[in-house]
Amino acid sequence: MVGMDKLEGQNFRDTLLDWMGEKFKIEKDIRSFNEILQQNGVGMDDPLVDAEGYPRNDIDVYQVRLARNKIICLNNDLKDMIETIERGISKWHKEEADKALSPARVNYTPFLRVGSVSPGSPADIDGLRAGDLLLEIGTVNGTNYSTMADVGRVVEHSIEKALEVRVLRHGRSVNLLLVPKPWSGQGNLGCVFLPIEAIER
Repeated sequence: MVGMDKLEGQNFRDTLLDWMGEKFKIEKDIRSFNEILQQNGVGMDDPLVDAEGYPRNDIDVYQVRLARNKIICLNNDLKDMIETIERGISKWHKEEADKALSPARVNYTPFLRVGSVSPGSPADIDGLRAGDLLLEIGTVNGTNYSTMADVGRVVEHSIEKALEVRVLRHGRSVNLLLVPKPWSGQGNLGCVFLPIEAIER
């Protein structure tokens, strides 16, 4: 795996996206092996032998053993990948903050304001803050934004994928990578966008 200190710019962004793709693949594989256990009616700890010590004949013992071993290995891989992604996103946020542009150099017009961000939500974890002015989210920006549905479609098409977002914060442009996904609260981001004109009136 490439060292963090050697990642920068476009290379860093592409590597982060690759890591996220690998994370989703690992999670998909874990779900597949869990389905094998469910089909056999066992979990990770159920016995594979009967009361007399013989292999159970009501399950595919070989498949269950293989699935359990794969799940253990994949969970370890997933833990390592999540830690790597978290460090990478933290570094990304820091570098983008350091490279923040002055308002005079921003070529985008704010079209929505972040009204609130729920604690612990995907938006909160990935760095979005209440009061941020939205300059761009995915392919939507001030030049092509029409209604809130435009943002909704972009978010829905980016579930569990990295979504590039640019906001204006305290007069500076800040780039973020948000990963919309289901969580314990409402929506897939956990934030509320408000029309700027509705606030300024």
